[in-house]
Amino acid sequence: MSHPQFVECKFREADLRAYTYRNDSEPVEIGDRSAVETTRGETVVTVVGIREEPPAFDCKPILRKVEPEPEEGADTAEDGAEGEE
Repeated sequence: MSHPQFVECKFREADLRAYTYRNDSEPVEIGDRSAVETTRGETVVTVVGIREEPPAFDCKPILRKVEPEPEEGADTAEDGAEGEE
C-alpha cells in the first residue's frame, strides 16, 4: 500500500487559509476538486497545494475526487434553438 498524500485545500478561491487533508485514494493534483466532511456536512474543496512531508497534526481524509462539471456554454444544446431566426 502506498503512503497517503497530504494536500492543502481551500473551500473558496478567495480564502486566505488552506486546510490540510489526507488522501488515501487515487492521487490528486493542484486544481482538482475533492469532497471532504465538515461540521456542516459534505463539502467540495479545491486542491491548492501538495505537501512533501506529512504535517505534525492529524488530518481528516478526503472522501473522494470530484470530477469537473461541464463548462458553461459547452455544446450541450439539444433544443435545436441555434440558428433559428
